[in-house]
Amino acid sequence: MVTPGWFAPVLAALVIGLWLALRRTDTSMVALLWAGAAIAVVALFVTPHFLDEAPQLVTESDGAPLAKALLRWAAAGVPLLVLCFLEGVVWRRRVAEAGAALLAYGLAAQLLPTDALAWASALAAIALFQARRERAGAIAAWTAIALGWAAAPFGQWLGAALESLVGTPILLFDLPSPFEAALHLLPAVATLAIVRFERFSHGWQSLASHWLALPLGLVVLHIFYRQLFAIETMTRFIDLGMAERTIWQAILLGFGWIAARGAGRFAGDPRAAAALACASLAHFAIYSSWWHNPMTAAQAVGSTPVANLFFTAFAVAIAAGLLLRHWVPERLRPHCNALVMILATLGAIALLRQAFGGSTPHDVPLGQTEDLLRSLIGIVMALAFLWIGSRLGERSWRVGSLAVMLIALVKVFAFDAAGLSGLLRIASFAALGASLIGLGWFYTRQLKATATS
Repeated sequence: MVTPGWFAPVLAALVIGLWLALRRTDTSMVALLWAGAAIAVVALFVTPHFLDEAPQLVTESDGAPLAKALLRWAAAGVPLLVLCFLEGVVWRRRVAEAGAALLAYGLAAQLLPTDALAWASALAAIALFQARRERAGAIAAWTAIALGWAAAPFGQWLGAALESLVGTPILLFDLPSPFEAALHLLPAVATLAIVRFERFSHGWQSLASHWLALPLGLVVLHIFYRQLFAIETMTRFIDLGMAERTIWQAILLGFGWIAARGAGRFAGDPRAAAALACASLAHFAIYSSWWHNPMTAAQAVGSTPVANLFFTAFAVAIAAGLLLRHWVPERLRPHCNALVMILATLGAIALLRQAFGGSTPHDVPLGQTEDLLRSLIGIVMALAFLWIGSRLGERSWRVGSLAVMLIALVKVFAFDAAGLSGLLRIASFAALGASLIGLGWFYTRQLKATATS
């Protein structure tokens, strides 16, 4: 070759410029630009110097000489940059914009440190969206690059989260570091929160991408939040796991409340609020009620009766159920009432278990007295639900009270009475009979009051 290999993209750009100077009709100019752009890009990729420059796109390396690398990437991008202004067909102009943006990223990668590339792409997308949002091709390309940088840390977080769904605790070293979250995940969150794509020529509706930032933003928040507890060993997981989960559930519910009310330029959205409340409830159900329930697994809840993590965790879950009543369609509200009744009953049983078992109830076996008190709790909760139903005038609470009472009766007759003898059995049946008489009187009184009104 007359010129060195690294000069091929530059030479291609010069040849294109000469042809444009000789032939200036619009049609030939655009056609030559597309041909020249293809030649320049191919020349960039096939020359040996690309092997030295390519690693700079994703990682730190010695790379090629900086001046040559900058000249090669800039020359390859010039034809595409010109096409962004001359191409009249919308979809072709979008392709030119995306190609020019990708080559601009390659140019920046030769100059900037690797840790700055995700933020550089995100800021470029945001700046272009604010200044010239019709350049959707370039904005989409830079947004895709920012999301690409988020893929690895998000994948690491997702792997740990999926393992936790089958009972494996998430320890601190299972998650990306705060450094990775700040440099690689946050740029994607910022881009998705700000950039919105306008309608394309095919009539697609505008994509409200800012809501896509919410789940990814929660991932970033979760990574930073876990640093506060620094649960690195199983011992710390036993001591702090319940507290860490309960506070996170409260945070999710708090964001749901903010989403319902709206914040800044974002209007309130009950659907987003309901999704966050459901996420809080799902977290409670999967982890604190199933895999790491202190009644069945080694988890510390505190030694003080009532004022302990059992009370806090169930209070947050019940609050989520009550708030869901306002954020879901009216036809689903009876289901929310049923959920609240289930949580309240289980919460009362959990507080009873802590009163007998202490900070780690799993270590203390269930006694006969506690088992009998569980039945009493069921009866008391049924009466409480019936009273609430009469005050609110909602049938679902009254139906729920009867269901809880039926379960308590089955437990008393099928299990509790079998373990008693003599006077204790007589006393238990007497107490049960008195409860049933009281419940029947109260329910009949409420039916008469409803009929009268």
